[in-house]
Amino acid sequence: MNDLKSRKNFHRRCEMNNPMIDGVEIEMSSGNVFVDIGLPDADKLKIKSGLMLEITRAVRNLGLSQEEAGHRMGLPQSKLSGLFHGDFSNVSERKLMDCLNRILKCNKVIIGERYNKGSKILHGVSCCNTSCHSASLVA
Repeated sequence: MNDLKSRKNFHRRCEMNNPMIDGVEIEMSSGNVFVDIGLPDADKLKIKSGLMLEITRAVRNLGLSQEEAGHRMGLPQSKLSGLFHGDFSNVSERKLMDCLNRILKCNKVIIGERYNKGSKILHGVSCCNTSCHSASLVA
């Protein structure tokens, strides 16, 4: 998707009829905050943030410390701390998928596509043990 073209079309649609609440104009989101604020590679950032959300949930659900989680994922605790604080610009989607697999002790996370109201949704399902779960990431 061409982020700039999408952002321009989105803003054009919103300018037509933005609601006001207490004198503040409300702008509807495109569904991807990274597109809305004009960041390059917005689709990748959305996928990475969704993967980090799932990694964070898994770490919390398993009651792991950052050091324990980092050991499972093959990352130093300092790198994992950076990831938890949103510093994932130098980490690929593949590496984050690998981290999610390792934290769940899964051998695969299956990614499929489905569509909901015109938005492409990547639907990941990890399915190899009792701690498996599913995640939906809008692309």
